[in-house]
Amino acid sequence: MGLGVLMAGCAVAQQAEAPSAETALLEKGFEPAWVAGLGERGEPRWYSGEELAFIGQPVGGLYAGQVYLGGDGRLWYWDIFNQAVIEPGSAGDKFYNEPMPPEDYRSVSSGFVLDLGDRAVMMDGRGFADVRFRGEYPISRVQMRDDAVPVSVELEAFSPFSPTQSDDSSIPATILSYTLTNTTTEPVTLRVGGWLENAADRAARRAGVLVHRAVPVEGAVGVMMSGGHLDGADARMPEIAADSGSMAFALLGAAGELLDAGALPEGWRVALDEAGDAVPADSAVLATRTMTLAANESVEVRFAVCWYFPNGHLGSLFPGEITRRSEQRNYYAKFYADAGEVAADLAQRHDALVATTRLWRDTWYDSTLPVWFLDRTFQNASTLATTAAFRMHDSGNDALDGRVYFWEGTYLGPGSCTHVTHYEQAFGRLFPDAARAQRAVTDFGVGWNDELGYVQYRAEWNVGQHFGIPHATDGHAGTILRTYREHTTSIDDAFLRSVWPRVKRATQFMIDQDAGRGFFAQHVPEHARNQEPDGILEGPQYHTLDKYWNGVIPWTSGMYLASLRATAEMARDMGDDAFADQCERIAEMGKVNLSERTFHEAFGYFVQHPEQGGEALINTNIGCHIDQMLGDYWTHQAGLEQVFPREQARTALAAIFEHNLYRRADDYREDALIKVHRFYADGDEPGTFICPFPHGGARDAVPSDGTNWDGLVAGYFSECMTGFTYQAAAHMIDEGLVLEGLALCRAIHDRYAEAPLRRNPFNEIEYGNHYTRAMSSYGAYIAASGFEYHGPREHIGFAPKLNADNFRCAFTAAEGWGTYQQGRVFTKLECRVEVKHGVLWVKTFAAELSGDYAGTTATRVSVNGQPAHGFTQDGDRVMVDLGESAELYAGETLVVEIYSDL
Repeated sequence: MGLGVLMAGCAVAQQAEAPSAETALLEKGFEPAWVAGLGERGEPRWYSGEELAFIGQPVGGLYAGQVYLGGDGRLWYWDIFNQAVIEPGSAGDKFYNEPMPPEDYRSVSSGFVLDLGDRAVMMDGRGFADVRFRGEYPISRVQMRDDAVPVSVELEAFSPFSPTQSDDSSIPATILSYTLTNTTTEPVTLRVGGWLENAADRAARRAGVLVHRAVPVEGAVGVMMSGGHLDGADARMPEIAADSGSMAFALLGAAGELLDAGALPEGWRVALDEAGDAVPADSAVLATRTMTLAANESVEVRFAVCWYFPNGHLGSLFPGEITRRSEQRNYYAKFYADAGEVAADLAQRHDALVATTRLWRDTWYDSTLPVWFLDRTFQNASTLATTAAFRMHDSGNDALDGRVYFWEGTYLGPGSCTHVTHYEQAFGRLFPDAARAQRAVTDFGVGWNDELGYVQYRAEWNVGQHFGIPHATDGHAGTILRTYREHTTSIDDAFLRSVWPRVKRATQFMIDQDAGRGFFAQHVPEHARNQEPDGILEGPQYHTLDKYWNGVIPWTSGMYLASLRATAEMARDMGDDAFADQCERIAEMGKVNLSERTFHEAFGYFVQHPEQGGEALINTNIGCHIDQMLGDYWTHQAGLEQVFPREQARTALAAIFEHNLYRRADDYREDALIKVHRFYADGDEPGTFICPFPHGGARDAVPSDGTNWDGLVAGYFSECMTGFTYQAAAHMIDEGLVLEGLALCRAIHDRYAEAPLRRNPFNEIEYGNHYTRAMSSYGAYIAASGFEYHGPREHIGFAPKLNADNFRCAFTAAEGWGTYQQGRVFTKLECRVEVKHGVLWVKTFAAELSGDYAGTTATRVSVNGQPAHGFTQDGDRVMVDLGESAELYAGETLVVEIYSDL
């Protein structure tokens, strides 16, 4: 598919701009094939040979610790024992430059064996000559073939995963499903075996306090392992430790037997010796019964690796400042008593759980969007299955139960930092119930300052206070915006009612800063005190670049205005029209004022005006800041009215594309006055910089007498961080700059997916591994599909930005998910919403006329073959009223047909 085909379904205005974007990319040094391929469907990316070296994709449950599947088909990086297994280190770019080698992090022995009777073969890269890896989160796929082995093997490794089903997606287990196929013309007799070392209570067992203990798994061929009491009168109960718990290893849905780790079959011992491996004596060893496969026949064999280590509060997983720390457990402790119960649960339900996980994977990839784009925008959802994210079960306080808590990156930056995590869109869209818990229990619970009425930017981790309060302007506004998103991804207003009083106070807190009154009277400049709010924040504003700036800042004031838009919508839903009117009035005033005061006509983007006099602070002044319109990234994602004038926004986005994106990072860094201290793009790699200074101003951005910390954080301006880039890319796509937005995303994809010899393709790093801000990648997907949703209003809509005349994608709602498809047949646009899982309520539906039909008038609309109750049109957007709510369950489809004049 060429560039012309890519843009065929976009708005007419975008068609006119496409050649200039293509030309600009070529002038930047991107190859013609690279540019032409941005919108092509493309082929799945498989890794093989040396490319497998650093691969590690998370395959555990959400908030259940972290386990990787490696490129060779082996499990590694066992971070399930509540003790950090890495030193995150230094400035945070450590593992970007020096990726983790799997052999250094294989702390638990495990493996699988193909037993062919006369010999055995390790069922991984050590036993097969041809091994390929494909990451399709939540499923990791490994294909193994060898001319000398009569059976091919395909492994799918994953933990059960289904959007909107948080509990079923949070099981502390990995399912390893092997499909074996006889590739010969003769029958083949075989069985499959494997082992799992007992790593439970390891510290106590090594100290001689406990011994290895194994018991059967109920309802399955399997073993649960833990530390058992010593025999004799002097047996001592050890102190409960972080690694106290259990592990289980089980066959799912298959007959088999337990083997003695000390008396393995001869073929196994030979294969293990050749691989340089051994089965520890305290391992559970399982094998299927012998099977015979006819020529070309296949069989699927499933194993489950399960764990249960609930004492996160005793290790380094939970920061020390956690409220009621001693009462907190890992969330899975709410549902299971030990790993044996986990395995027993999977033994009963694995067929349904596996089918749903595969259905989601297939639904996600059953799309007309480019495969690379689908890979990139969803991969970061795996952060929820790493130790950058955890959820707590409070054993004694229901009000605190189910808290979701984020490190910024794995073991770096505690406190569910609002100014980092508010960028994310994957968590809130995929698991809305858990996101509501984070808002209610973390932000407006333990992180709430009731005296002044604000959300602390690191919840209860009260360090790093700036001008007297631990408050981040951008994160505070972002929390209000996420609260609105969580309201829209509910089925009713119960969640909003539960948090509304504090949401209103949080918004009032920002209005008070705007007006320079109350707490802020002592912090804002004298001219900004005790005035009527004008939509512009002044005074010191702390934010995600780890300093506070002052003056008029389009970024932070834009976030404030976006939060006002969100609060106005929430106030309407709560019947508080007076407050809604106030928020809307300030937002409208701010839109005009912010445009007039910060848009630089000559430069074509929004600039900061630092406060004159007083303390010299870091600032962007006339730099081209990637987050200058972050507020409108959010208004697009949440379906709100914009806060920046659209034509100015499009111009500014084009400027970011022009000035911030480089084909070679060194082409910018070599001449940059502000030097980088952390490297998230090698010199020859493409990247989008945080704030170049194309018109000067870099010398004024950093105080000449600044501290070492000032030098570090000013260096952020010359970094390429993925989480920031995704929001700019999503905004570009939303505004019709589709090729530009795709290019920003593809540059990140190239640094990871296309650089397996340099680093792990499945770990986006920004101040640490699996950085939570990178979950903003899902925002680019929302933008590409033009998805809009409001559960309580029973509204759903789509406005695809790529190939809109023949488009298909996955969607998620409050309690269900499925596929959306639209196609053009002459003057008819047919739109199909098919539910694949759960339930969807629809009362209104929105679509957008595009391509040759953009700008035409809709003349007739039908719903499931019957005339619509009514419809309205605003420009190219058509809003359809179904009259009554349609309740759609799995397998049911809503069909809307829109006919247009031409």
